[in-house]
Amino acid sequence: MVACNRTGRSGIPVSSAIAMDVDITGSPYLFDVAAGQAAVGAALRDLEQRVELLRAQGGLTAETLRDYYGRTRFEQIAESNALEGSTLNVGETKLAVLKGMTITGHDPGFSRDAQDLARALDELAVMARESVPVDVIQVKRLHELILGTRRGSGEFRSVPGSSAPRKSQFAVRGTLRRALGAKS
Repeated sequence: MVACNRTGRSGIPVSSAIAMDVDITGSPYLFDVAAGQAAVGAALRDLEQRVELLRAQGGLTAETLRDYYGRTRFEQIAESNALEGSTLNVGETKLAVLKGMTITGHDPGFSRDAQDLARALDELAVMARESVPVDVIQVKRLHELILGTRRGSGEFRSVPGSSAPRKSQFAVRGTLRRALGAKS
C-alpha cells in the first residue's frame, strides 16, 4: 500500500490518477476496492446505456434540457467557476446570471464569468437539440462565449514547440508517482 504524503492547499491529501491503494487507516473514510469497482462499473454501464439512448433519439428534447437545467444549471456554473477561483456560491451565481448584476464583496469578474458560462451553456443546449454533429466553428463559438473578451477567445491556442514528441503514458505515470512520493 502507498500512503499519500502530499496535501493540497486545503490540507486534504492529494491522490493521483494512477490506480494505487492509499492507506486511509484512522480517517473517517472507508473504501472497499471490490465493492467500489462494482459500483463504479454499474454506474458506467448505466450511463453508457443512457448515452446510447440519447444518441439514438438524435438531439435532446426541450423537456429533457429544461429538466436538466432546472435542477443543476446554477450549481454547475458555480462549481465550474469555483475551479477557476470564483468565490460566488450557487445563490450568488444565480443572481449574477439572472439579474446580470455583480455581487458585493466579490470580484466583478466572477459575476461576468458566471454570465459568460451561462451564455455558453445556453448555446450548447441549442446545439444539443440539433441532430447534426458539432463542428470546429461551434466549438470555437462556445470557447468565445466562455472566455468573453479575454485574449484568445474563440481561437485554438498556438504554442511554440508543441510539435515536440510527447511523453509516453509510462513516462508521465513515473513522473506523477515521483511527484507524489510513491515508488515507481
